[in-house]
Amino acid sequence: PPPGRATRPARGPPDGPAQPAAPAEQLAEAPPVAGQVLVDRPNPRRAAPPVLTFRMATFNALGSSHTHKGGRRKQKAPGSARTARAGQYVMDNNIDLIGFQEMQADQRSAFMNATGGRYALYPGNELRSGDGENSIAYRLDTWELVKADTISIPYFGGNPRNMPILLLRNKQTGI
Repeated sequence: PPPGRATRPARGPPDGPAQPAAPAEQLAEAPPVAGQVLVDRPNPRRAAPPVLTFRMATFNALGSSHTHKGGRRKQKAPGSARTARAGQYVMDNNIDLIGFQEMQADQRSAFMNATGGRYALYPGNELRSGDGENSIAYRLDTWELVKADTISIPYFGGNPRNMPILLLRNKQTGI
């Protein structure tokens, strides 16, 4: 020790120096010191989390503006007719969530009519028409809307476009 510092003796149990720990086998066979011994140890793990299975799709609706008389794809059926068929396809295949691109206002109406109000669309017609072209559809009997938001991203020519973000909760599992 440095000069001028006192030293203390090492402390141990009051009845003498510490002893090495007993092997685990001896401890397992020894009678309990106090309390009860658990014979069947409870499982410390939580129950398995619920499983959530759902069908999700992405769907480019090819905007109506491409198929009208002046459009580049005028040989195709009108946008509202194509989207009505898409709505039937979505229902026939039990799709729960759909991310749509190029879904213009007349197509959003056609989808909602074709699906008989079984789906919600966000942003749909809630924001600027151009923002609704990229909408998320979700089944109302399956999902509860927790939060709807958008994030602005640079789109064609660097023009800002609000893209949808949804937080949904499954009505059956709560997930």
